[in-house]
Parts: sequence; structure tokens; C-alpha cells
Amino acid sequence: MSDKQTRGMVDRGEWQRPYRGVFIDNRAPVTPLQPVIAASFAVGGPGSHRLGLWLWGTADRRLPETLEFSVPYGRSVRVPGVKIYRAKDMPPIFYKGVVAVTSPMRAVLDSAGVAPNVVPNAMISAFSKKLFTPGALEAELKRASTSGKPGITALRAALKELGVGRYTPSQLERRARRLFRAIGLPEPQVEVRFGEHGEFRIDFYWPAADLMIEVDGWSIHATPLARRRDFRKQNRMVIGNHWILRYDWYDIEYDTERSGEEMIEAYGSRTALFAS
Repeated sequence: MSDKQTRGMVDRGEWQRPYRGVFIDNRAPVTPLQPVIAASFAVGGPGSHRLGLWLWGTADRRLPETLEFSVPYGRSVRVPGVKIYRAKDMPPIFYKGVVAVTSPMRAVLDSAGVAPNVVPNAMISAFSKKLFTPGALEAELKRASTSGKPGITALRAALKELGVGRYTPSQLERRARRLFRAIGLPEPQVEVRFGEHGEFRIDFYWPAADLMIEVDGWSIHATPLARRRDFRKQNRMVIGNHWILRYDWYDIEYDTERSGEEMIEAYGSRTALFAS
């Protein structure tokens, strides 16, 4: 088509022109991916950073406010309303439909440098979807740290916060029992079955206080199915007038003072209630 013909299509409202050389047929269905495809054609590089997380389904369902792409360092590309990063070493490119995108791990690494707050949830989602493993991410961090890539510190902090690769459930429970002894709680019953058919397992239970404590490792409790089961279990315990406290790896390993104070307060309140 000639320039005159394309201008006519735009002037008559049959087409939109969001970017130079990119047109959208107004008869096409409007989808969340439409502006991403248009920007991708205009930039000529892969979606990256938070847009990469969104394309891989590891971020908020809403499309990021700013569309982010990466191009080789030597290219000079400017697209209105689009954030473009120039990478000295361009990563491998994948495709989500017609849109080029960096790998899920690279999207997490890049996002850590500009928006560290989105990283923990993105990592858990990526692990759950088996897009990459904790071990692969830790290995990539070692390689990236030698090149001084931004966000390494934030990413290491997020891994530490989650306790990734640290302890198995049995190891976490042993550390919890060590904390119980340190704060003076009596020995609890362990792996107690509750529910009409014994379908729920509780990590620790103190019958004298009717108090339960659960310690959750991220890898077991991160998936949507596991979370729904945990919520259902907790709801049944509360409906049954039991008290249940829940802690993760960080609470047991690092935030022991606060966690211990809560446990003592809960145990004291419950035993006083039953004694009165």
C-alpha cells in the first residue's frame, strides 16, 4: 500500500497507528496482548524486565503500566511511552505467540535491578510453574555477580527471605522444636491428624492449650493447590475453636524473638482460658 492509502485508512478510522510503521486494524478484537504486539513490532527487540515476567505468567495479571524491551547496546531506538534497555550481551530470545521475550530467569534478574519488590512473588510463581529451578537461579546469580549486574543484592535477599534451598520440611521442624525448648514451651505432639477423616496433618499440637503451630517451607506451600489446602485446613481448625499459628522458614531461623514471644503469649492465653 502507498503512504496515501495507509493515511486514508487511519483518517477514516479503519486503522490505528500507535507507532511509526505499526498499524492496528480496528476490526481486530482488543486484547491485553494487542499493545504489547504493537510495541514489539516498533522496537524490534524482546520484551524484558517486568513485561517479561508478565508474558511468562509470573507477575500480576494486569499488564504493566510501562512496557519494557531490550535491544543490543549499539542500537538507538526510541518509541514513545516504551522503556528500552540497551544490553551489552543480548540474552537468548524466546517467543510468546508473535512476541519475542527474554527467558523467565533473565526477566527475574532484570526486574531485580529496577523493581526488587516484584521479585519474591515472581520467583515463587516461576518455581511453581517449573520455568527454572532454585539451583539454576543460584548458579546464574554467581555468573551474573562477576559482571556487576544490577539487582544481584536484592535477588540474593529475596532468596534468603524465602529460605530457598536451605532446609527440608523435617529440618525446619527440628529447628522449630529447638525454638520451643529455648522459650520454655513443653514438648508438643507432632504430626497430629485432625479432620473428620483425619485428612489434615498438623505439625505441632499442645493439647493442654488446644494450640497448633504450623511451619511452612516455601517449596511445599507455594503452589496454588497447596495454598488452597492450607487455607481449608486453617479454616476448619478455626471453626473447631482451635488456635493455630503459622510460621515460615524466616520466622523460625531469623525472626526468632518475635516468633517466640507470640508463641509464649498464645500458649499462656490458652492455658489460662482452660484453667479458669
